[in-house]
Amino acid sequence: MLLYSAVTVATAAWRFHWEDVMKKVLVVLALGAATFLFAPEARAEFIIGASYVEGNVEEEDFEGDANGWKAHAGFRFFKFFGVEGSYTDYGDPEGDFSGSDIVAEVSTLEFFGVGVIPLGFFEIFGKAGYGMWDVDISDVDFEDDGWDLCYGAGFAIKFKFIGFRAEYEAIEISDIDTVDKVSAGVDFRF
Repeated sequence: MLLYSAVTVATAAWRFHWEDVMKKVLVVLALGAATFLFAPEARAEFIIGASYVEGNVEEEDFEGDANGWKAHAGFRFFKFFGVEGSYTDYGDPEGDFSGSDIVAEVSTLEFFGVGVIPLGFFEIFGKAGYGMWDVDISDVDFEDDGWDLCYGAGFAIKFKFIGFRAEYEAIEISDIDTVDKVSAGVDFRF
């Protein structure tokens, strides 16, 4: 009888605790759903596009600029926030390194969280994230890669299913002073 009473009390306590947890989970899910359902223009959208890039690489003894390209894709959960991924080929920045002309091949793969301020058909955005980079300078037999912080800001003019954007982005590579880019491009929104 004592064992039966202990099991009954333990079961009742577990049920009570489980019901509290489920209530909290349901409240969080309901608030999350309300954010998407009742936010103004709560329409989520998928974005894919491409940009022309003016890339810049600066190091203590080297500075080079080149034209390249960027492909990006992202998802806007609602009009103020989204995520984006991009691949950038910086072209082949050329410059002088200790009296020799060298060519640096630089590319990045970046993942961002994007905050957006919509202003009608115009929007301003800022982004921060983490990116993988690869630098290869064949003339001096240097090759390196890694993951570092990246960030950017820009603006876009958007119409129903198409947008035009201009932006600045940089990646903080510890061994290189500056790796940044300005770009202008087009994106399609679904």
